[in-house]
Amino acid sequence: MPYRILPANLPTDFQLDAQFTFTSHGPNPKPEVISDRQYSLGKDSDWSADDHDLVIHCQLEKVSPLAVLFSEEGVAAPDAELVIALEWTSADSGWRQFSPPLRLTREQCMQWDAERRIRLQIERATIRGCGHLTLMLMLGRPGSTATNSAWAQVAGAHLGALAERVEVVIDGDGSLFPVLEEARTAEGALWELRANWTDAFEEPFSSEYIALLLNRDHELYSALYERKTESGRQTPLMRQVLSSWIALFVYKVKDEIGDDLEALVGRPNITDELGSIADAAAAFVRLGALDTTSPEKLFASAQCWLDRCVEPEIEQ
Repeated sequence: MPYRILPANLPTDFQLDAQFTFTSHGPNPKPEVISDRQYSLGKDSDWSADDHDLVIHCQLEKVSPLAVLFSEEGVAAPDAELVIALEWTSADSGWRQFSPPLRLTREQCMQWDAERRIRLQIERATIRGCGHLTLMLMLGRPGSTATNSAWAQVAGAHLGALAERVEVVIDGDGSLFPVLEEARTAEGALWELRANWTDAFEEPFSSEYIALLLNRDHELYSALYERKTESGRQTPLMRQVLSSWIALFVYKVKDEIGDDLEALVGRPNITDELGSIADAAAAFVRLGALDTTSPEKLFASAQCWLDRCVEPEIEQ
């Protein structure tokens, strides 16, 4: 780095007092503390990550220790402005988001009794599985005295994490299925199969290698989530998208590994855990009794599977 950044041991040694609370404009997500810096949301609650937003509040008490960051031995010039933002990242949903910035000067940090609050709102249908919250420190304004080459001098420079990250586990009916949502223009397709694997037997069934990509700019995007008839069920349009995606995914894997797919489907004492890409394709065939003898029968059997599922297995 061309400038100083926070040392790796700072989050542990600094012990910045950060208190997290979780609310929603819908039902109470009823957060539960699983262990130190780990929360579970949605258990025994009507809150759903698919249907309701999540509002995360972070309260920082006694930010005066941050004043040492504005000094000759710190990361910023004495008259600089630092920015703290709450970062949400989730590999399960392929989502990354920052809160509005909390801006602090050295004088503001030295107010001993001051409390600072950061608020991050995550919209519905954008979180699944688990994610992580991190208090990130960035440079807001370099300051007029930033002539020391060791100081950060470029606005927006990331300086590191101020506290140990917090894990949030979604226990509601949010899906663990690898779904990514992106702005793909109104002219783009409503959905796509994103496949980045090189070896179906080695790469895991995760959003890093395989995903259903939904286009937030498409005119039918809102219809994917609206008018749910029952909690835990997809809309008719979403079932059609999922069934088509599953059929295309299975077809692509079978085209790659051939008869090995049927061998995986018929293995004795097999579990239905979605391990590798190949294991996941075999699990879909087994769970849905999919007919892989032709593309036409595969697509039809995938539709029949999801239509008869009250709570589809892929959402467990």
